[in-house]
Amino acid sequence: MLERKLATEFDKGSRKEQEALFSVGGPFHSLSAKIRVARCAGWIGDDLLHDLKLLRQIRNDFAHRIEPCSPEANEIREKLERLKTPHEIYCDWGGVRAAELPDGIILYSGEKPEEAGAQLRLPGTFALKLGIPAVVGVLGTALDLELESTETVGQQVCGANSGSAGAPPE
Repeated sequence: MLERKLATEFDKGSRKEQEALFSVGGPFHSLSAKIRVARCAGWIGDDLLHDLKLLRQIRNDFAHRIEPCSPEANEIREKLERLKTPHEIYCDWGGVRAAELPDGIILYSGEKPEEAGAQLRLPGTFALKLGIPAVVGVLGTALDLELESTETVGQQVCGANSGSAGAPPE
């Protein structure tokens, strides 16, 4: 998304000059540089800056470590819990808990329900799967980018292959 916004803003000059901006050694090559430009251009605020830096660190943890890395690792979980942007979307971000029930589990925030048994630890993937889309959604809005839904993309592909799939229902 950041690269798309930068490419839109820096669209003058030849294609070769534009591509050089994002190539190795170019000013917009690294994610870190793109994040800094977005903040300095006023496209994102401090909370989003904070979260993008955390997500960059998490991405680097997964990409550059020799030993296996998991959202369950304490270091990753701690970073996910420090995300600020999800608080703008989920009023109980960081306060969701899970507990056993006789026939399953219950998710809750606030006081533990009376019928709930032992408290369970939510998997790190829970925060990962809710936190990242929240940050990405806020980033897309901040950058004023229109996002395509995957349903639309799938319908276009299906429509191109079959002729009628993806057409609106009659």
